[in-house]
Amino acid sequence: MKYNDEMIYQMLDQIRKRPAMWLGALSICNLRTYIDGYHHALIDLVVSKNKTKTALFPLDFWFMHEFSKIKTNSYESTSGWDNLILEKCGGDQKAALEQFYKYLDEFRSLKAVNMKKAVLTEENILANDNMLYSCRVRDLTDISQTDIAGNEELYFRSGSYIGKKSPIYDSPIAVYIIELSQGIGYLSAVETEKDVQLERYIFHKNQIFGDNKNSHSPEHVFGALTTLTDVSCVDNPDFDKPIY
Repeated sequence: MKYNDEMIYQMLDQIRKRPAMWLGALSICNLRTYIDGYHHALIDLVVSKNKTKTALFPLDFWFMHEFSKIKTNSYESTSGWDNLILEKCGGDQKAALEQFYKYLDEFRSLKAVNMKKAVLTEENILANDNMLYSCRVRDLTDISQTDIAGNEELYFRSGSYIGKKSPIYDSPIAVYIIELSQGIGYLSAVETEKDVQLERYIFHKNQIFGDNKNSHSPEHVFGALTTLTDVSCVDNPDFDKPIY
């Protein structure tokens, strides 16, 4: 069995009709618990996500964290959409639940209004492959310094643990910068030979262009995107490759 992004939105539509019946109380925290339980059930049942989606929308529900960050003028989304909205509503659970659904309607109506594409140069690709600015760290273990002697540049140390570094992307081709409707901000996506990978972050304009210090920014991985140009944009861009 496969699930897709629309399934959770269908579930939320059902809850909206009779929230007290589904949640036990008119509470945004109860809603968050319900959704988390839904996701854990999918994991327990080994239900995998359908990766054949090639269009940008609907966005993964996870982006509600970032959307709520923007709507509540918060610095980051770490505390989650429920806490961000609850704080905005002064701790009123019922009001926060109602506000969530208002935000959800806006979130689901998002469209792309402009799109730029940067075909990666040889320098950009080498910056990723050689991990000049950023890298992934996998398999932190307590291997000793002597075990990596002569290859220290390939490893990352955190306290007594050492992990092997690897490039952020495998076989990257291009970067897309997508401007969202409602003045919400920008998304960044990296096209590789196999797929298109969305960065899980909604950027302000000053974060997405010319900012190599923001760890989410594509320039933090690839360096300056000198080939960035406008490309044709529709409400729901389709990349003809799996996008996630």
